[in-house]
Amino acid sequence: LPVLLLGLELFTGIGWYAGQLMPDIFTGIGIASLLQLLLGRHGPVGRWTWALILLLSLALHAGNAPILLLLCLGLAPFAIPHGRVLRMRLIGVLSLVLVGWWLPPLAASWSTGAPSSRPAHVFLMGRLIDSGVLPELLQERCPGSGWELCAWKDSLPNNSQDFLWNPESPVYAMGGWAATRQEYGLIVKEALTTPGLTQRFISNTLAGTVRQLTDL
Repeated sequence: LPVLLLGLELFTGIGWYAGQLMPDIFTGIGIASLLQLLLGRHGPVGRWTWALILLLSLALHAGNAPILLLLCLGLAPFAIPHGRVLRMRLIGVLSLVLVGWWLPPLAASWSTGAPSSRPAHVFLMGRLIDSGVLPELLQERCPGSGWELCAWKDSLPNNSQDFLWNPESPVYAMGGWAATRQEYGLIVKEALTTPGLTQRFISNTLAGTVRQLTDL
């Protein structure tokens, strides 16, 4: 099996395709280390090594924490009935994941003196653009809502990538990711609680998920 995997990696495009599904290499490393701690037979040195690898995976990408937490919760129904040792291992691994959840913001605070950017509001706005919900919402609510973003209601970027990364995007014209948190949060809340727009966003998101898994 290792020889087969090495051959596929060296002589086919499987690595590129795998990267489309899981672009952060430490997600896979974190999952592997979690399973080693839960199911592997290791001495103290091995357990400490895998624990440090797990914590490193959690520290390097904030998105790994919820993935590994869901994995722990998904394994719980199978681990709990199978003896005290497996239950204690699960509790230990879950504790590491919960501790690791705080490593990215702590690392950001230690290295920059500021908390992590908490960018969910900007990424959600990008999804609202891709789904066509944001342009429709701005046409309905502007200028009465008083949102600063109304100034761009007729000139929004065509897609989330331009919205997120183009220096001329409204995000940066409005002061950047941190400065837009309050207004964008209100807009996202409005979009996700407005009948019609909510259904459109959900259906578009589900369709996008299917495309991401199939149109490689």
